[in-house]
Amino acid sequence: RGGSIGKPIPDVEILVLDKDGNECPPDVPGELVHRGGVIAKGYWNAPDKTVERFKQRLDKSGNPEVVVYSGDLVRRDAEGYLYFMGRMDNMIKTSGHRVSPEEIERVAEQMEGVEHAIAFGREHDVLGEEIVLVCITKGKTAAPDRVDFERFLRQRLAAYMIPQHILFKTGYEVTPGNQGKIDRRTIKERA
Repeated sequence: RGGSIGKPIPDVEILVLDKDGNECPPDVPGELVHRGGVIAKGYWNAPDKTVERFKQRLDKSGNPEVVVYSGDLVRRDAEGYLYFMGRMDNMIKTSGHRVSPEEIERVAEQMEGVEHAIAFGREHDVLGEEIVLVCITKGKTAAPDRVDFERFLRQRLAAYMIPQHILFKTGYEVTPGNQGKIDRRTIKERA
């Protein structure tokens, strides 16, 4: 299933829960929560992280069990396939909406000439956070025309997801140790 992260493996149940702990209906985003026979007891030598992610919840029979709140924002379609939408801790809160930076990035990267995109929120007095989008062009390719790029985004994103600031740059920094991953933190600081 294109774009899906699949379905749970045997002896694991995946819940998609809203902020009140209720199961989300199909195609409504929520936090991915693991339960079942293969759940660990916690993080090794990390009691603070364990308390943050491993929580008690009542099972279907009303008995308490330990489940893992992943911090991942997902949606489940009507056939039970899961789709990753982003990390809960990366969410941008703008104009009363929770926005997944990954969703904006995936759309921006569809524009010809854009190799990578990094979206993040920056504090704003009225909006809560404004959306900043940094687009890294392919090699020495010229940046897309700004008007065309903004039109491209408006055709594919909800109005509240349109970035207030768009920056284009060539080349990108990689994480320490040259793992080949984009150094999001450095790009965000420089932007």
